[in-house]
Amino acid sequence: MINGLGKWNTIDTDYLIWEVIQNGNGPVSITTDTQGQIKVLPPRTAEEIIARERERKARTTLLMALPEDHLAKFHKMTDAKEMWDAIKSRFCGNDKSKKALTSLAALTFVLAVVTFVLAVVTT
Repeated sequence: MINGLGKWNTIDTDYLIWEVIQNGNGPVSITTDTQGQIKVLPPRTAEEIIARERERKARTTLLMALPEDHLAKFHKMTDAKEMWDAIKSRFCGNDKSKKALTSLAALTFVLAVVTFVLAVVTT
């Protein structure tokens, strides 16, 4: 599709953000105050600033892709990798659940066919 300026619209993929989502972004400097509360220290180096920015972008990208009714569940996650793992397990499931759902669908289909055949034979 061509936009109003005559340029092609393309999907912009930021591979560095995708890398943060899949592999994590490394440790964040934290400390505890006198009351035992965890406090995140501000970044000191340029690398820490860039890492925080990538983490923020990765979390924002994932949150924008979620349906609105699921935002509250995933917004409280601490980093993009944790959020991605939770999204995969929530929406994709694991292999055992996929196999169970496939078996259940097959059994439901067989039951429907048998019911149909019995209805045809008895009439």
